[in-house]
Amino acid sequence: KTGTGAAAPPDFCAAHLTLDRIVGWAPEAGHKAGDGGPVVVTYTYHVQPAPWARDAEAQRVFPMVARVVEGDGRLELRQAFVRGEQGWVPTIGG
Repeated sequence: KTGTGAAAPPDFCAAHLTLDRIVGWAPEAGHKAGDGGPVVVTYTYHVQPAPWARDAEAQRVFPMVARVVEGDGRLELRQAFVRGEQGWVPTIGG
């Protein structure tokens, strides 16, 4: 964690994502279901882009921002989770 309590260094904000639906989940490679190891959740999302992220020129410069904005409700993302003391916790870089 950083001094601000963030799990990673701060970055600029291009959009706010909210969960649309969970498509599925599976144990991370090398693990079996129920072994307590990490799981990878596949999901779709809804996006509320920052005002600047709607701009065509900004999307040209940041093509991944354009992809995320255009993927609203359709693009599938993946996130790895591990079981912690308080429940499931996303892993950094997962």
